[in-house]
Amino acid sequence: MNQHYWNQTESFTMKENFFRKLVMGDQLTIARTEMDTGARLQPRCYPCESFIVILTGLCKVRVNGRADIIGANQILHVPAYAEHDIEALEHTLALEIQPRSPALPPERSGLMEDENYLWGV
Repeated sequence: MNQHYWNQTESFTMKENFFRKLVMGDQLTIARTEMDTGARLQPRCYPCESFIVILTGLCKVRVNGRADIIGANQILHVPAYAEHDIEALEHTLALEIQPRSPALPPERSGLMEDENYLWGV
């Protein structure tokens, strides 16, 4: 059993006003994403499903062209191969949970590829 602490986990800047911390297990990756108001990631699509859990804040998310507003205590399921993007309407803190990518080495697996790999949570 391993314990992880967000305050001891390295933070990555995905793009201006969009920050992420990452914890990887054997099969799952969890990203803690913090977005300032107005932060936006362009549409993207992945071969695996993911869940986005909004802890605080408010976001506009489009999945396969359908826009929804999600806020604190809401969970969004993004199906595999669904094109999606996100825009923070307020300062937002979110978690994203998805399978680790077996095709990548452990230090590059999961949600940290680059700004185009994952919206964030």
